[in-house]
Amino acid sequence: MAEFFKKNYLHAYKREGIVWVKGTVKGQKHHRISTGKEFSKANMNFVEKNWTLLIEEYFEKQKSLAERAKKMSIVELMPLSLDAALETASEGTINDYTRILNKHVIPVFGNYKPDEISVGMFKSFQKDLRVESKLARKTILNVRAAFNCIYRYAIDEEIVDKNPILLVSTPASKLFVHFNDDGVAVDQNGNEIIDDINPFTLDDVWKLIDSAEGQFKNIITILFFTGMR
Repeated sequence: MAEFFKKNYLHAYKREGIVWVKGTVKGQKHHRISTGKEFSKANMNFVEKNWTLLIEEYFEKQKSLAERAKKMSIVELMPLSLDAALETASEGTINDYTRILNKHVIPVFGNYKPDEISVGMFKSFQKDLRVESKLARKTILNVRAAFNCIYRYAIDEEIVDKNPILLVSTPASKLFVHFNDDGVAVDQNGNEIIDDINPFTLDDVWKLIDSAEGQFKNIITILFFTGMR
């Protein structure tokens, strides 16, 4: 028992300017725990009144941390998921996934448990790939596919029951196209986007018109020669 502010405290006490709590709760040994609260009359009274709750919360937190430590992280699940994926994917695909995961996913989410990654976290990650890393849309889709491989395995093994990747839409194609000062379409890195669609030649147009019949022939004739879309 200690005396502070002309009052005796059985469970709250002061150590180096911080309020600590001591006591024994059911099923646990006598314990001394720092509350992290600054020494004051109000905090001393609060801790003395709620000492049982504070100690129980401490043990619950320790239990939760112990359970978390038993769960595998993303970096630990990665080799297991890739090995399992070899049953349906080629070795080349798995090698690509390995490279992508090591480069983009593990540095960010490697130490996370799969159930700790929220939809919002993945959405922010995907946006950073586009805005900060300036990755092409195809590359981002490959990152999603590689990361999804880990979550498929985690769900199959009943490690998690939700895949945040599937709850985030793929980035729209229009986000990757911009126009420079000359009006030329460029990607995020300023490279000109080449339209590789080859238009019909005049000979192709007439072949299509000649092979068409009835009303459809009239429609495509109008479309081709008026520029309608």
